[in-house]
Order: sequence, then C-alpha cells, then structure tokens
Amino acid sequence: MERFKIEQTKHDGYCHCYVLKNDMGQEYNVLFEFYDIEQPPQKGENIYFSEKIFYEISKYGVQIFMFGGISEVCGREVTKEEIEKAKAFVDNHGEVYCGTISDEIFAIERNNERIFLKRFYG
Repeated sequence: MERFKIEQTKHDGYCHCYVLKNDMGQEYNVLFEFYDIEQPPQKGENIYFSEKIFYEISKYGVQIFMFGGISEVCGREVTKEEIEKAKAFVDNHGEVYCGTISDEIFAIERNNERIFLKRFYG
C-alpha cells in the first residue's frame, strides 16, 4: 500500500480521472469509479492503495478501477485482519510498516476522517 496525493481530478460523466503523485514525486494518471460513498476523493486529499494497480495497467491494459464499500458482497474478498492492517498504515500516514496489506483495499484520507473501500473489479 502506498500514499498518493491527488494533484488534479476531473469527472468525465462516467469515471473520475486523476493525476496522482507519490511520496517520491512520481506522477501517475489513473481512472477510478466509486460506489457507496457520497463524494469521491478530491484534489489535495491523500489516497492509499496498492501500487500494483499500475503494473496491471501496463501488463493487462486495465484502465478503470472500481472501488466500493468494504461490507458489500460485490467485489473482491478482504478479511478483518487485512482491514485492520490497512487502518494502522493509514493512521500512521504510511510511515510505519504494518505487515503485508491486501492489494484490494483503497483508503481516502479526508480531513480527520478515513474512508476504507475495497476493490470491486477492474
């Protein structure tokens, strides 16, 4: 799991287009679709997810990644233990190693709130 700052965002009517920057200053362009949240991540917010998504873009050509509620039956399976590890990682702003964290968890850091989602498909 890695932390990314949202540099730019726009909604094209179908999905959200983001320009992200990691802690090392590398920039990425990615398309996300969100379910089960009132407001998608916004410019200036931090988001956390597995950097393996970028490998899937280059290897498989996957372009849109979908995320939704942790408790939803749709999507990929995540365990309580994986969620707790992700929460510890985000609570420490990615500065503390918390063991292996599921590649299927996505987190939004908004003000003093943390929103956790899981990967649906894509």
